[in-house]
Amino acid sequence: MKNAGNQNKLPPFPARLLTGALAISVLLMAGLVWSAYRSYRKVDTVQLHTLRIKELQGMIVHLNEVLTMSARMAAVTGDLAWERRYRQFEPRLDAAIKEAFVLASETGSVGAAAQTDATNLKLVELDIRKQLA
Repeated sequence: MKNAGNQNKLPPFPARLLTGALAISVLLMAGLVWSAYRSYRKVDTVQLHTLRIKELQGMIVHLNEVLTMSARMAAVTGDLAWERRYRQFEPRLDAAIKEAFVLASETGSVGAAAQTDATNLKLVELDIRKQLA
């Protein structure tokens, strides 16, 4: 009679092995799901930042042209309205470059943003010299 009760039970070694393998599989699957979710969120964030950087790039080009034209017109005409216009748009350009710099640093493109900022500072300096000349 003792043998009849033991026939329905699995031997302890294979049961523990299968339970352990199942537990490890569940943990690995949970880790993979978590990793995939984090990767998705990161890619989504980078895409949004890249899109905003492209928008800012267009704004920076436009505002740079406005400043250059305003400086030239102020130098040619001597009209202070052009200088006021220049002063009005200069903070907008600075803000766009700073925002692009922050977004670029978050996506790993710091070098390009720093170069843009340095170039902008040189252009502003040149424009101011033209106005004073």
